[in-house]
Amino acid sequence: MNGILALLALALVATTTQKEDQVLMEVGKEEVTVSEFTNVFKKNNNLQEATNQELEDYVDLFVKFKMKVLDAERMHLDTLSSFKNELAGYRKQLARPYLTDKQVEQKLIEEAYNRMTEEVRASHLLLLVDEKALPKDTLAVYQKINSLRNKILNGEDFETVAKTHSEDPSVKTNGGDLGYFSAFRM
Repeated sequence: MNGILALLALALVATTTQKEDQVLMEVGKEEVTVSEFTNVFKKNNNLQEATNQELEDYVDLFVKFKMKVLDAERMHLDTLSSFKNELAGYRKQLARPYLTDKQVEQKLIEEAYNRMTEEVRASHLLLLVDEKALPKDTLAVYQKINSLRNKILNGEDFETVAKTHSEDPSVKTNGGDLGYFSAFRM
């Protein structure tokens, strides 16, 4: 045990050494390298320096953990659907902080806030398409929308075009005008 502790003490102090890839111990038939152990140790302990007693205690815990894992694999507990579901949940939970970019998130929050300080006036006209429409039907509506858009861009009054062609019943009274709104308020 003293040889293991000495090697670990050196590895924990040094940032990178050739000794990190040395086999530290064997648990069952599995070899554990110094780097594997030190990574797990550092992840689970926020210590600047570890005493021999702390290392010794952690080695004991680590070996017991590895032996339990090997026993579980030998009994095929790792193939049970309940285990796989639980493991998938842990993976998802552990991955979440790594998949969230705080800078991007902050930028999006600021952008949303800034949009909330501005109001936009919008109008619309509605053409309905059945949710099970064939591609040719969808294309026909798309072409009609483009045709109406071109009329408006070429100077025809939006309200007149909306009242004539929109399938939204409220257009008869509001002319397609949705009014003013800010972000998240429509």
